Amino acid sequence: MKAQGQSFDSTRCWFQIWCIPYVWLLLWPTPRWANGVAVDIPSWDSLGQTLIPSAPPPVTLDCCCMNQKGQRLDPTPQTVRLFRERNGWCIYSARLWLALELKGISYETVLVASRGDTFDGSLVEEGDGRPEFLGDQSLPLLQYAQESQLHEASTEASSIDLLRELDAHFPESIPLFSKDEPDPVLFMAHEFEKAVPSNARYSPRAAWLFCNEEGFRLDALHRSAFEKFLDQAESLLSNYDGPFFCGQELSAADVVWAPLLERYSVQLPCLHDQLVPRHANLRPRLYQWYQAMDTVPAYACRVRGDGPSWRRVLFVDPWWPKADLWHPRDTVGPKGELLLSEQECCAIFGSTEVGSDVWDDYAKSRPYVSKNPRTEVAVSLIRNREALSKDASNWMEQEGYVSEFSLDELDTCFRAIAWILGLDKEANSFPADDPFFQRVTCILIYLDKRLCVPRDFGAPSAAALRKLCTEFSSRFGQVL
Repeated sequence: MKAQGQSFDSTRCWFQIWCIPYVWLLLWPTPRWANGVAVDIPSWDSLGQTLIPSAPPPVTLDCCCMNQKGQRLDPTPQTVRLFRERNGWCIYSARLWLALELKGISYETVLVASRGDTFDGSLVEEGDGRPEFLGDQSLPLLQYAQESQLHEASTEASSIDLLRELDAHFPESIPLFSKDEPDPVLFMAHEFEKAVPSNARYSPRAAWLFCNEEGFRLDALHRSAFEKFLDQAESLLSNYDGPFFCGQELSAADVVWAPLLERYSVQLPCLHDQLVPRHANLRPRLYQWYQAMDTVPAYACRVRGDGPSWRRVLFVDPWWPKADLWHPRDTVGPKGELLLSEQECCAIFGSTEVGSDVWDDYAKSRPYVSKNPRTEVAVSLIRNREALSKDASNWMEQEGYVSEFSLDELDTCFRAIAWILGLDKEANSFPADDPFFQRVTCILIYLDKRLCVPRDFGAPSAAALRKLCTEFSSRFGQVL
């Protein structure tokens, strides 16, 4: 769900840009439905002119898509360029991404498929479109404007070093480290490496979760290894009077610890019964840290994932094959179901909705961000409508769903969803027996199942989409 947006003439006044389009939405007549076909949904162009923010979004390039189109990447960027793992799974990519967002640095993103995240540890992934000048360097990588040099951050040492380098390279941005000697932030950042389980198998997708010993490579680490890590985080947080690792202000220490603690909050209770990192009574300081991070705009609105996405990372071969699949013990072994359902993961992860103050704070320095999370989803649908229609058709066929959707019908359903989100309509606004809305519900279920956060958009936008899917499924039935 990534593409370039349209832009308005920057000379238009504030009223023309922000008020007139939404007055148009309020005055637009309620759609009439005839024989299950929508006849009054605004066109894609009209929706785009109304909903897409005036400023174009930062450039995001996907190497796989570029490779398919025969496009090549300039090895010397015009602005800061972040090469990160394309799905948002990689711990180190998340750190660097979060740091750039927190510091307010303008940058472009190049999404690259991870390598080596296979059962046999192979590096080859055909058709991943990786630029030749990257070679076999691990992600993430950073380039500064007008420089060809690649700065790697795929280990603990290089990751922390690059975070420190950002402070030096952009002295006017928000600092992530202190100027004290010795630096308490640096100390807390290095404590992470000491705390993580030492016998875990490397994986950009499922970090520090599975055993590294031969013959048990895909078994979860022992419960005690995770408890030791969480207890260490609790102890470190107790050293300061404040919710963050170094007190009242967020720092590089939080950037270093956040990606894994976030993933653990969902994945550990999926692997071990009642092993809940985000527990107010068992680890109150860690619980307060989670609560505080949920209010950090750059993290909460864009870089954070959500419960269903972190569960689905596990529920994919070879990490945790579906229960109806059998594998020999020397490859993966039978595992059965994960301990938590997606709904339970949502509950244990906590709400990913944010208050308007948090969203407004995030959007105020980013004119390309929509006025609220629902509209952000609508804009994503507008920008990516053609690819989504094709993917929806292929996905339904691959998953074995009986579908009579033509590409035109799929396009109409996506357009209706974008319109519903942009107009802030609810499911009960529409006739419960109308077959068109049953088809719209099909597409909402597809979006919910295919959604990967933060790959596609931020957690608040994902929450808005999942909520709409739940409302439509409740009113029109689980139609898939």
